[in-house]
Amino acid sequence: MSERWTMNRLGFINFWLYDDVCFPLNQGKLFLRGNNGSGKSITTQSIIPFILDGNRSPERLDPFGSRDRKMDYYFLGDDGEKEASTGYMYLEFKKGDVYRTIGIGQQARKGRPMDFWGFLIKDNRRVGVDLELCSRRGDQKIPFTQKQLQNALGPDNIVVDKQQDYMDLVNRSLFDFRERGDYDQLIKLLIKVRAPKLSKDFKPTEVYRILNDSLPTLTDDDLFTIASSMESLDEYRLKLDSLEKALKDAQTLAAVYDQYNRFVLTQKALAWKDAREAQKKETAVQADREKQMAQNREEQDRIEKRRGFLEQAIENQTHALDSDRHQ
Repeated sequence: MSERWTMNRLGFINFWLYDDVCFPLNQGKLFLRGNNGSGKSITTQSIIPFILDGNRSPERLDPFGSRDRKMDYYFLGDDGEKEASTGYMYLEFKKGDVYRTIGIGQQARKGRPMDFWGFLIKDNRRVGVDLELCSRRGDQKIPFTQKQLQNALGPDNIVVDKQQDYMDLVNRSLFDFRERGDYDQLIKLLIKVRAPKLSKDFKPTEVYRILNDSLPTLTDDDLFTIASSMESLDEYRLKLDSLEKALKDAQTLAAVYDQYNRFVLTQKALAWKDAREAQKKETAVQADREKQMAQNREEQDRIEKRRGFLEQAIENQTHALDSDRHQ
């Protein structure tokens, strides 16, 4: 397929203020409007980069770069009113009629590190359509544990429990960067671009600063490779010029040889045509001769028959004369 993967739906299950919510996206775009503090930033600017690589560092979750809130806040609450909570967030991509969903499940427990597992749905099933990430007990929805999720997804899909493995999984499935570091630079660029109030100061110098901060520093090995490549350009150019000249000469020779072949073929075709005409004439003459010979044989047969008849008549007449003399 020549199309690219496009974000199609963003969903949350038992996360922060969301019980089970799915936001449809139009060509990868989502417009949210609300008052300050209503959750626009955490819903999009913070969570989408997190779903792409699974890095839940506090400064990554806050568009302003603050480390005040950690991920467990969005599960247990500000004052920790919950003892434990499990939730999911997922991002569905679409390409043509094919769907692919990445997502992260987490379990927060008071006083303990959070559990993490990431997943990839690649068998075209869709969360909330023909696949669920939670079970139901009456009106209550209970998010799956990691094991329950693995059973629900089956062997055709993938579940990992390490952030780096999840990052590699997403990269291979959607972006296909050769190195993890290249994919990490993409995520860092997204985070730089989402900086608060960037649209109010979007000058060329600011764009330069963002790109400069986002691009990796070239190492000595990188510079050596670039320098070596530049030194080889002239050699490659000479080789290319030589090959292009050889190709042009070969094409000229091929054109002349094709013209010669056409001339020879034409002469042979004319000779064949003349021979064919001569053969037709000779065949006609031979047919006339054979017809004449057949007529001559028929005439000879008639003469022979006439001769035999006359000889028989003479012989009969002779016998008749001899009989008369004896009498």
